[in-house]
Amino acid sequence: MNRSAYPSTTADAPGTACPPPATGADAYRVLQQRSTRGGLWTVTAEGLTFAIRLLSLAALGRLLLPREFGLMGMVVALTGFAHLFKDLGLADATIQRERLTDAQASTLFWINAATGAALSALAVVCAPLIAGFYGEPSLRDITVALSASFLFSGVSVQHQALLRRQMKFGRLAVARIGGVLAGVVVAVALAWHGWGIWSLVGMHVCEPACTAAGLWLASGWRPRRMRRAAGVREMLHFGADVTGFNAINYFARNLDNILIGRQIGPAQLGLYARAYRLLLMPILLLRTPLASVCMSGLSTLQNSPAQFREYFRAYLSLLAFLSFPVVVCLGICADTFIALILGPRWSGAVPIFRILACVALIQPVASSWGVVLVTLGQTRRYLMCGVVNSVLVMLGFLVGIRWGTTGVAFSYVVVNYAMLLPNFWWCTRSAPVSAGDLLRSVARPAAAALVMACVLWWLRPLPDACGLFAALVLYVLAGGTAYLATWAFLPGGKEHLEGLVRHLRAACGGSS
Repeated sequence: MNRSAYPSTTADAPGTACPPPATGADAYRVLQQRSTRGGLWTVTAEGLTFAIRLLSLAALGRLLLPREFGLMGMVVALTGFAHLFKDLGLADATIQRERLTDAQASTLFWINAATGAALSALAVVCAPLIAGFYGEPSLRDITVALSASFLFSGVSVQHQALLRRQMKFGRLAVARIGGVLAGVVVAVALAWHGWGIWSLVGMHVCEPACTAAGLWLASGWRPRRMRRAAGVREMLHFGADVTGFNAINYFARNLDNILIGRQIGPAQLGLYARAYRLLLMPILLLRTPLASVCMSGLSTLQNSPAQFREYFRAYLSLLAFLSFPVVVCLGICADTFIALILGPRWSGAVPIFRILACVALIQPVASSWGVVLVTLGQTRRYLMCGVVNSVLVMLGFLVGIRWGTTGVAFSYVVVNYAMLLPNFWWCTRSAPVSAGDLLRSVARPAAAALVMACVLWWLRPLPDACGLFAALVLYVLAGGTAYLATWAFLPGGKEHLEGLVRHLRAACGGSS
């Protein structure tokens, strides 16, 4: 890393924080290189995490029943809401802040740690209420056991945020993979020995505990005692808006699980939740690392509108280039994919999976307005946009539940497509990006994905001829070839691919 472009901001904690670099052409190229390297590290970590979770799903799907996954989904739908408050939005405030002192970071750490402890105690108190809400007495002990995860998450928030701020994504990758692997090993071992749903509980507690330990080791930063620090109040206001958005957004995104679990039952919720989870995994594999790197990069360019817009358009284009073919392949080949990963008794999840794939196609790029507003510090607008979006999604779920799980999934599709362009225009009208940037960034990958979809649809009979695994491999090869070939023939497509290769080579050859 070129440290002259990223000097330390504080003498009492060298390297605790890195301010934005100068906005000249050389500094922008350094930022691009660091972003690409960070993206490679994070995509690698997400790829390994995806592979580990996929293998665990294959194992647990055969060792556990849909009802056991449904019971866990009932608890997580409610306790997961509390997890949003473990950082109070202060992780984003740490990354977005132009200058950060060790005193500020330490104060934020103790606030996050205290919040985690409070949430852990709250989960224990609310355990009987959750069990009573669903009419499942066994959920009380499960909720009590899961409460420990709040404490582990709370004490690792600042360490993770500081590593992201410094763009040390390699260290983040190691900590994340270690935590996921430890959780999966515990879950499979417990399931193998007949512990049932408690194997899932073990995974949900072990993963944050091991991840927290890894982040402390990777960061090397240790908090000092809590003391009054200038600028913390402003960061708390920033975090409050982000937390408010996350809270209303989480409730909107999980109301479907709550409605299905309460009105239809754990078996159908197990099918719905597994379909959603299985589809979400590859999407998060791409969106999470790219959004993480993009937020760090855009935060450094918040005072340079032209470069901000250029960087954001590159992010959108890359996100669409990677996510569109993945979702198209999964949606069309859903029956083969689910039968191979989860087994034949999960065939009821196929229709739900296909419907949700329609919204998964646009959701990563459609929600990119959030990264823009947070990096520009427009968190109050971020909160207001989140409220409007969430209310519309919840209304859709309330209407769709009348037609069961497929009705809920279909309502999600309708609402997201109806809101796509009006929502992006309204949310970013005061930012240096526009809905036109969104359309121009996704036009080429959308056209290539359409051709790919036609090829895969024609090849749908493959499993009958050569088996599930061979068919899935042929789907990927044929679909990927069609997608890249279409890119090469589209105007500017070949140049775009060559530019992407150049960026990757420069990043791999750059210093760390």
